[in-house]
Amino acid sequence: MVGYIYYIINKETGKRYVGQTINIKSRKEKHYTALRNNRHHSHKLQRAFNKYGKEKFDFIYEEY
Repeated sequence: MVGYIYYIINKETGKRYVGQTINIKSRKEKHYTALRNNRHHSHKLQRAFNKYGKEKFDFIYEEY
């Protein structure tokens, strides 16, 4: 089974949220849906998203 490590990186500050999943497309959608709806479980990531906007974030991943 293939897994992924992913990062949501704030391009403004360099800070990053790190996670792992086996379904990268679904996980990315869930993160951004929660962030857009101001309901993300990571309060730090949510505050940064609200402050800087989606354009300042990159979602990157790698297989393991």
